[in-house]
Amino acid sequence: MSDRDPRHFFFYGTLQREELSDTARRVLPKLISLGRAFLPGRILAVQERSFVYPALLPALREGQFAFGTCFKAANDFSEHDLALLDAYEAYFPSSPATSEYLRQQVEVTLESGGCVAAWCYFYHAPLPAYAEPIPSGDFLAYLAVASWK
Repeated sequence: MSDRDPRHFFFYGTLQREELSDTARRVLPKLISLGRAFLPGRILAVQERSFVYPALLPALREGQFAFGTCFKAANDFSEHDLALLDAYEAYFPSSPATSEYLRQQVEVTLESGGCVAAWCYFYHAPLPAYAEPIPSGDFLAYLAVASWK
């Protein structure tokens, strides 16, 4: 990552906890959690066969937020780790038009106070008609009580 790129990430889905994905297990040890955070946005749940994943989209109205966890890259976080994250999110830097998600720089508000510039993956593919809005904006809370399990 270049010096001009943010060294922070905002994850709102399965990358927040190691037990939720293999990619999280590989990358989270190289990131330092800054705790809960939020940004303007809305999250929808997209169910595909036996799993569900979140789609983050821009907010439709003021006061609409997506909640997640902000992480800072440790010194051993590398371009290879960023490529793992991009692959997990089906983001193709050389072909953004064909990507399912786009990695964008955003301002994230930390619940502990302050704001940081962070990378975040926004949903870019056509949204399925069956995508379910998550009114709380918190995907992990949604997973804890989801009726599809």
